[in-house]
Amino acid sequence: MTILIVLFLVIIAGLALAAPIVFFHFRKIHREQKNYERGLKMVPLLIHLPPPSDDLDVGSRDTRDVADETISKATAIYDIIASTLKTDFKSQFYGQRHIAFEIVGIQGRVYMYAAVPIALVDVIKQAINSAYPTARLEEVAEHNIFSPIGRISATIGGELNLKENYAHPIATYHGKPAKCSRSIR
Repeated sequence: MTILIVLFLVIIAGLALAAPIVFFHFRKIHREQKNYERGLKMVPLLIHLPPPSDDLDVGSRDTRDVADETISKATAIYDIIASTLKTDFKSQFYGQRHIAFEIVGIQGRVYMYAAVPIALVDVIKQAINSAYPTARLEEVAEHNIFSPIGRISATIGGELNLKENYAHPIATYHGKPAKCSRSIR
């Protein structure tokens, strides 16, 4: 009888150890599949921002006030985007939807893009128009920064990785600047 109890406890302990491993592996596979699916359902938006104002030339405003105003516009956009966060089980299992803001320089001109899930296009348009009322957003074909011919022209990219918690630099923009490590690929 004690052998059956010990065997039963060993089986229960084995299942208790195997269950989280199986769950996290299953979740990883399904997250990768969902991210691939989400990547196919993205809409590229070209953002036409208004030209910067000449408030600094007037002399009535300090550069710090203008910088704070500019930061508050970005904060408003990020607050609206953060409100799309979901906390249900499905989003915990599959992960959150992704939004990408890109700055692309082509032939001496700078373009700003946003890659947005189809379900969030209206939210992102409202977020950008709330901060920049005269901004125009248009749906465009997906851009390709690589040369179609091959290695004739160069493409350079970079990535900034935060050394501290990702929310820290955004939440404390009045304080010290974020510490970043820079890598170019």
